[in-house]
Amino acid sequence: GIGEAIRIDFSSPQPVAVISISPGYEKSLDLFAKNSRIMRALLSLSDGSPYQLVFRKHFYELSDGKQSWQRMNSRYQEINSPQMFVLSPDGQQPKVVRWLELSIVETVTGSKYQDTCISRIDITPRWDMNF
Repeated sequence: GIGEAIRIDFSSPQPVAVISISPGYEKSLDLFAKNSRIMRALLSLSDGSPYQLVFRKHFYELSDGKQSWQRMNSRYQEINSPQMFVLSPDGQQPKVVRWLELSIVETVTGSKYQDTCISRIDITPRWDMNF
């Protein structure tokens, strides 16, 4: 929940250009809605760089399978979607860090459970990885 943190320590300095985070429980739409998820977080790197992360809501239209990043009417269901945060823009050298820490600043409350879920954290070391 708010104030909690996840720290990832590397055995040696590692390049980091992009971090992708899935801010919720990915197993099903039902469990995603029932569990709390991150809305805002602070990402701190061992080099002293701070990043304010804001997670956007991603919606899925129940009737025809269309997806949209815009706030929609009640026919749309919010879903979990990995969100990408660029730490080193294309053409710049990646950050080289020994650790990173994600601290939860604000959450969206789930309809049933008190816990705050993160399904996945992916770290991309450089831009030229064909993604």
